[in-house]
Amino acid sequence: MLNKNDIRVIKTQKSIHHAFFTLLEQKDFQEITVQDILDAAQINRTTFYKHYASKYALAKSLVEDFKQSIFSPLLTRRFCESSLDVLKDTAPLFFENKDKIRLLWKIETNKVHLKQDMYHLIKDSYIETLKKSPLEENIDLEYQGHMYASLTLAGITFAVNCDQPVGPEKTLANITFLFERIIK
Repeated sequence: MLNKNDIRVIKTQKSIHHAFFTLLEQKDFQEITVQDILDAAQINRTTFYKHYASKYALAKSLVEDFKQSIFSPLLTRRFCESSLDVLKDTAPLFFENKDKIRLLWKIETNKVHLKQDMYHLIKDSYIETLKKSPLEENIDLEYQGHMYASLTLAGITFAVNCDQPVGPEKTLANITFLFERIIK
């Protein structure tokens, strides 16, 4: 069992992660081999397998880490705080992690699919939050959850593809303008 606090373990994992992200910039996930990772990280096969069972386990670990350390905490705050307050913290975080997010989105397997996971987490959180409130008879939470998750992911996609952070005030102004056009 690896001691996750051991500096050697930390350095090796950082090296593996860096090599993996570098390879994802150059190739599709399916084209990357464990040997590619070994060569890029300058480690041997035994060392890699002490940390990860496969390239899929590595990808899953990176996706889960992103969801747990960055995405889920922001999503939890989303339905407890104002949109502006959450966007003030979200915009810089997504901008800071934009390359990592784009690269992790490239991985689409049966078990690893960050963008799809984000969609479902957003949708489910929206629905669960609204279920706690009294609703009008015509409200379809499944439809709204889909629309909310789709719009949110579209916003995140736009933000991670921008060369500079998208300001929270500008984001809210654009969403407001868009919905005014939709309901006219």
